[in-house]
Amino acid sequence: MTIQEMGAIGELVGGIAIIVSLLYVGLQIRQHSGALRSTTAQAAIQMAEATYSPIVRDPVLAEISLRGLEDPGTLNTVEMAQFTSQFQNTFFAFQNWFYQWRHGNRR
Repeated sequence: MTIQEMGAIGELVGGIAIIVSLLYVGLQIRQHSGALRSTTAQAAIQMAEATYSPIVRDPVLAEISLRGLEDPGTLNTVEMAQFTSQFQNTFFAFQNWFYQWRHGNRR
């Protein structure tokens, strides 16, 4: 076997190794992207839970929310602060969900 033949075999082996490496990197990127989407979805679910659970758990806050939606003028100053804060948190959650959707995190 000549040096040229050995060089050709070396180039072939090197080319195959590069292709295998690129396939492996592509697989790793795909797995990482899936894990990132899953983490983003989990964070959105936790945000939804954190946004809505106070109304679900606290009958007083639920009542304030309902009154505030029907007629905000019936709320006193403290109730108005609670009502406003709760729905501000809801809008922040919607803003985050829209941002995630717009940037391709749709799962």
